[in-house]
Amino acid sequence: MSRAYSQLELIQMLRLPPTTVKRWLTYYSLFMPIVKKGDSVMYRYEALNLLKRIETLRKERYHLGTIVRILIEEGFPLYHENDSEAGRLYPNPGGSGESSGNPASVISLRNEGFKRDLVGSLEKLSLQIKELAELLEKYEE
Repeated sequence: MSRAYSQLELIQMLRLPPTTVKRWLTYYSLFMPIVKKGDSVMYRYEALNLLKRIETLRKERYHLGTIVRILIEEGFPLYHENDSEAGRLYPNPGGSGESSGNPASVISLRNEGFKRDLVGSLEKLSLQIKELAELLEKYEE
């Protein structure tokens, strides 16, 4: 079993601003394998690799939607929102539940659960973007 890290430990290891890491943990939550310990949410080792990849992509000036596409193409697994604790992946067309390394097999886009979770995540993201836009408007005034 791999070690799980708290949000604070991830922030310290990545040496990034806390708000950046917290935002990424929210934006890319479908990619984050978590472990719950009581009321605490811990992130499995795979989350550290994912955050490092996101950092690289952001430095290359990619936007959120493009990063999500790249992560899927690179074979990063997607977890059910309610089942990431158990590490349950979205099923691939082969039905094994594990990634075969082939980006097309990581996830079946016909999977209704995936579509529902993706729409929910995108709705949350759009609300956060609207909030940020409102803050920027207030700041410019």
